[in-house]
Amino acid sequence: MSDEIRIYVADLAACNNGRLHSIWINACDDINNIREQIKAMLTASPEGFAEEYAIHDYEGFGSYALSEYAGIETAHEVQDQRLKQFEAQRQEQNRGCPQPHQRGPE
Repeated sequence: MSDEIRIYVADLAACNNGRLHSIWINACDDINNIREQIKAMLTASPEGFAEEYAIHDYEGFGSYALSEYAGIETAHEVQDQRLKQFEAQRQEQNRGCPQPHQRGPE
C-alpha cells in the first residue's frame, strides 16, 4: 500500500476489448493536470478510439469507498478532505510535544 492518495484510471475501450491500458494518477494533482493525464492515456490507447474511462482502483482514501463512476472531480474533492483530516490529526498528535529546538522537562 502506498502513502499517496491516488486513483487507477482505466481506458474502457481497451478494457472492453480484453486489453489493459491504464494509469495511476496522484489525486492530489491539480484537477486540470489529472484531466491531461487521462487525455494522454486515452490518446495512446491501443484501440485508437478511446473516449471513456473509469476509476478501477484507488489508494489513500481511508474508509471512503470511491465508486468507479464517481469521476475525477469527486476523487479530487475527497482527497482534499482527506489531506485536511491528516493535517488535523498530525497537529493533534504534535500538540504538547517539545519542538526540536526546545528541551523537554528535566
